[in-house]
Amino acid sequence: MLIKQLFFALGMMALFLGYSLYTIQKRKKAMPDASRRFFERTGYRYADLAGQPLEAHIAYGEQLMKGAATKGYRIHMIRDFHGVAIHSVQQYTIETGLTSTRTSTSYTWTLPLPRPARFHLQIAEKSLRGFAKGVKEAFSSGERVWHQQYPYEVSTGDPQFDKRFNVYSDQPQAAAAALGAPHLRQMLLQCAEIDLTVYPDQIVFADPAQKNLTAAMGGMVGTMSMATNPGKMMELTIPVHDHVAQVLATVFEACA
Repeated sequence: MLIKQLFFALGMMALFLGYSLYTIQKRKKAMPDASRRFFERTGYRYADLAGQPLEAHIAYGEQLMKGAATKGYRIHMIRDFHGVAIHSVQQYTIETGLTSTRTSTSYTWTLPLPRPARFHLQIAEKSLRGFAKGVKEAFSSGERVWHQQYPYEVSTGDPQFDKRFNVYSDQPQAAAAALGAPHLRQMLLQCAEIDLTVYPDQIVFADPAQKNLTAAMGGMVGTMSMATNPGKMMELTIPVHDHVAQVLATVFEACA
């Protein structure tokens, strides 16, 4: 009986290893075509290769991800969205100490401001601060760092919006007026998670856990089910990139 159990365990291990290798190889073969379609449809290009042909960007992307899971990575892409530059920066860092290893992730979409904003604004999920956040993090190994940037709290008078978001500004009346545009509030409500800040020099949409992209792929289960189909994964993220770019451009117009 023990011998049968041992062979069964070894067989399962071999099956798992074989499937893992198959998944990796299939994904590797599909990545170039998936990347090409993504670049063509979004207009994104790697910031490090400005002016280089598309094929160079595709090859560079493959190089970036070699060993990324163990070494970390930083992916910086730029697109022109109706005349404004949108930067997408994804970063994964690994810090190894004497007794432990610490990892951190960040994902931001950024619009550098070509001219100063009339006022500054911060819009964030209420779940990013408060007692419930502290309790949740106390029972997990992760921490989401978030800070209030501006002194005045803003109410829009929209029950659905005010129930979900904390809004802060250095000029609350101007901020309330800007958020009075229904189309802007609706665009923000359509996002899976909002953490958006208008700084003096840029507008930043932060999503370190990539909740917006993951939601578009059907959550964590959906994302895992597409592990061997990077083309489908990238295709599903394109509307998210477009929507976030539209949010940033609209906020820029409101604050300009």
